[in-house]
Amino acid sequence: MNTYSEQPLSSKTPWKQFCPSFPYDEPRWRGPCLNTRFKMATSCFPRSFARGQRGHAHFRLLRLSMAALGMLLSTGVRRLHCGSAARAGSQWRLRQGLAANPSGYGPLTELPDWSYADGRPAPPMKGQLRRKAQREKFARRVVLLSQEMDAGLQAWQLRQQEKLQEEKRKQQNALKPKGVLLQNPGPSQ
Repeated sequence: MNTYSEQPLSSKTPWKQFCPSFPYDEPRWRGPCLNTRFKMATSCFPRSFARGQRGHAHFRLLRLSMAALGMLLSTGVRRLHCGSAARAGSQWRLRQGLAANPSGYGPLTELPDWSYADGRPAPPMKGQLRRKAQREKFARRVVLLSQEMDAGLQAWQLRQQEKLQEEKRKQQNALKPKGVLLQNPGPSQ
């Protein structure tokens, strides 16, 4: 079976006719020329997303064959998990009172991966030590901020009491009326 087209090249002939098939019988595989149309991604994405880290244009597939999918996955895996879909569950977990990342805590991250044959625990790994130091730092910060809040609240209450005492003192030291009212006080109403 001849995989090359026998027609002569002309400017009116579509380029797909001259794309040789690979020696596979699957209709989805078209060898080095994939039977897939690409469209530049600048039409529906911001410019910073459409152009990669080094300025290379990204293309999105309009018709995807299995071979093209394999090539896409082998070259562009980094970009598949970067979107907002990867962070979609974090908002729900935060609303439920859980951690944003479920793998940030728990037995799979906290317990050692192995232990000695005689039952001794394994030495802590770098990640465990880092998380422990992070938690200690966070706990110190919480204690410090709560102490500052308590001190600020006590200072505010003390200022409020001083204001009340000052008002009482001003009322006691105020000038008293003289004359007729002092000599024969009227009936209290």
